[in-house]
This record gives sequence, structure tokens and C-alpha cells, in this order.
Amino acid sequence: TDGTLLRRLEGHTSAVCALAIDADGTVYSASGSGDGSIRMWSGTDGRCLGMLEGNPAHDLYALAFAADGTLFSGSSDSTIRSDGEHFRTLNGHTGSVLDLAIGTRGRLYSTSTDQTIRVWSVADGTPLATLQGHSDTICAVVTSVDGTVYS
Repeated sequence: TDGTLLRRLEGHTSAVCALAIDADGTVYSASGSGDGSIRMWSGTDGRCLGMLEGNPAHDLYALAFAADGTLFSGSSDSTIRSDGEHFRTLNGHTGSVLDLAIGTRGRLYSTSTDQTIRVWSVADGTPLATLQGHSDTICAVVTSVDGTVYS
């Protein structure tokens, strides 16, 4: 595009640190903030459809939508939460969760200030693996269509 502002989404009371779009991008987008909240936005007209209250004492750094529409969030309290049919809190990191990525075979990848990448089952939150080897904070993770994980 030409860089023209299309829409301003307002409502958070602190910096927006995370964004995610659902699988087809037309139903929902989500924003997470240092105010601890997640706001859900219409993908078609930008209306705020609702807010998920978080803990305002913890910054929200990461969001990822699974193919089934479940939204995962990661924050400075070292946890990952899901908002799907079965709310879960995934514990395992010992530092802030900085990024999330949905991979192939129903995997969720999380990065942290604890220098690990953790692998979880999207379906039930079971921890599947802890990937170690980084010598510093891991700020980002992405997955490719062939299942390769980059961080």
C-alpha cells in the first residue's frame, strides 16, 4: 500500500507489545499490552469486540492464534495462557515469555528470557520439549511450513 493510515484501534492504556491475526484474518485480530489486557478486534471493520482482563502487574509480550481459533498469550509472569474452550495456564519458563509461534503437527513454541524455547501441545498444553543452547534471552521464534523452527 501507499502507507496511508487505514484505521486507529484505541483502548489500551499502555504500550501495545503483541499482535496476532486469526487464521483467515477476517474474524479477529488481537492486541496485547503492558496494561495486562488483550483486546479482540473485528478483522473487517476494526470494532473492539471485547477485552480479556489480565494481570495489570504483568506485561503481555506475545500472542498467537492456533488454527482452531484458540488464542495463546505469553507474559512477564513466565506463563502462557490459552483462551480456548478449555482455559489453561502453561507453566515451565522461569523468565518472561517473549514470543510465541504455532508450528506444524499441533505444536506451540515459546521463547523466554530464561534462554530456552519450550515446545507444547496446542491441543492440551502438554509440555513436549525444552530446547536449550542459546546463551542469552530469546526474543523471537518463527516456524516454516516444513516444520523448521528459527529463533
